[in-house]
This record gives sequence, C-alpha cells and structure tokens, in this order.
Amino acid sequence: CVAPGTGWSHERLLDGFARRSAWVAAELAAAAALVVPSRAQATRVGEHVTLDPAKLHVVAHGLSDPLPRVVQGGWHGRGPLRVLFLGHRSDVKGVRELVRGAAGLSGVERARVELVLLGDEVVPGYDQELAREARGVKLVFAGNYTLAELPARLATLGALHLGAFPSRAWESYGLVPDELMALGLPVWVSDRGAPQERVGAAGRVLAAEDAAAWTRALSSVLSAPVRLERERRALPVHSRSAADAARELDELYARLV
Repeated sequence: CVAPGTGWSHERLLDGFARRSAWVAAELAAAAALVVPSRAQATRVGEHVTLDPAKLHVVAHGLSDPLPRVVQGGWHGRGPLRVLFLGHRSDVKGVRELVRGAAGLSGVERARVELVLLGDEVVPGYDQELAREARGVKLVFAGNYTLAELPARLATLGALHLGAFPSRAWESYGLVPDELMALGLPVWVSDRGAPQERVGAAGRVLAAEDAAAWTRALSSVLSAPVRLERERRALPVHSRSAADAARELDELYARLV
C-alpha cells in the first residue's frame, strides 16, 4: 500500500518499518504507565509489541454523555420480542448474523420476533439484502439518529426488550453496548474484542459470525422469558462515564508524579 506513494524499494520500506518498530518499542519501554481501554486491547496489542504487565492500566472509556433509562419494562412473553440494533448496518457489525439468526427460528417463533434497526445502511442495497434473508421476520428500519436525540427516538419506537451487538470486528472498546445498557436494555454481544468484558450478567456473549448461536439464544428466551428478565434485572445502576475515566486518569497521574 505504501510503496506507490513513496517510490521506495521494498527493501528500503522494510528497513523503515523495522526502525519504526524499534522506536515504538523504546517509547513503550520508557513509559511509566500504559493505559488501554480494555483487557482485550492489551492482549491484541501485546501480540505485536512487548507490554509490561506491571505498567498496564485498564481505563474504560465510558459514555461521553449521560443517557436516561428510557426502557423500564421487561418482556414476559406477551407480544413480539423486540430486539434493537443500534448503529451502522454492515457485515462487519454482524447485522447479517442477527437477521439470519432470527430467520433460523421455527415458523411460529419467527412470528414472535421483531428486529428494530436504528442507524444507517453503509452499502446501498444492504437493507434489501437483509429483508430477503429475514424469511418473514419483521424488520423495522427506523432511520438514523444522533446521540443527543437517541433517548427521544427510542421513546417513539414502542416497546423494546433486548439490545444486540453482534460485531465481527475486533472492538477495542465498543460504546454501543454501554449505550444500550444505559438506556435500559440487556445486551447480547459477540465474543470478539472488548464488549464481552462489560456485559456480565446483564446479557450474553455469543460466538461471532455464528447465526445459529443467535437462533439458539433467541429460541431459549422465547420458550422461557424469565431468562431475559434475569438479564434485565442485572443491568448496572450506574453507567460509567468519560468523567469516571478522567478521574481515574487524574489519580494515575498523581501517583506517577
């Protein structure tokens, strides 16, 4: 990728990258503290550079703005189970697995599930592809949103019971699960990257790129709604904020000086 823009030989480029790696290693070795947003990111970066475990500090980002808990009630088996996906719709965010997972339910079960998709499609025509794969599962394309208007938008969408974050990407943090939990929804996430560290009992961790895992999980709740209610009741009372992260960094800096 770099060669056409530089005009350098392959050997010169490799030499440059090797020297840059040495500079990065020296910077990390000299640091008094290494701050990461998640244990998963420390593991990921540690595959490429040496990180001293004694210097590592996990400081989770938290929400930049507080979100009110607009979802108050749970789902007890009456009416459709309504699952909210929040954000850009694309394969890298796992939306196709979510739709295929719902479509893999039995005919009777499919009629009891609705997927509410709030955000934008990334590739034109993607939503049409999802609709073709849904096999009768109701998909609600609810338009885009800004963070400031998110609570009010949820209030217009009717009952919501579960948040979904089936990302295929290696998430260094992943803010959407924090947003969904703050809004009052238990969250099911993929096992790729950082979100699984924060869900705890307020959701589930499912295999990434595995639609069948979503089928099994949805079916288990349709047959026993109390399982989802237990997850809802495990939602944290306090939502971590960027101010919390700032205070932790302040304390860390104070210790270092």
